[in-house]
Amino acid sequence: MEVEEEERRSAHDGGDPCVPESFFDCVKQGLRGDLEHRRDRRLQMADTASKHRAEFAFAQLENERALTSLRDELREG
Repeated sequence: MEVEEEERRSAHDGGDPCVPESFFDCVKQGLRGDLEHRRDRRLQMADTASKHRAEFAFAQLENERALTSLRDELREG
């Protein structure tokens, strides 16, 4: 499990695996990488949510227009 996590970290930040001067440098580097990954993921999710919200709003508007049009047709007929 630790090997997979180390590979994920090194693949994520594009650098070599942790080559620290001390254990704490390695821990800081790992935590920084995790925080950056989580921040990027959170921003992606926020972008996706905004996109879906906009699509939903446009779909609602289209449905309301169609409903109004049908209502007008029924009143005329």
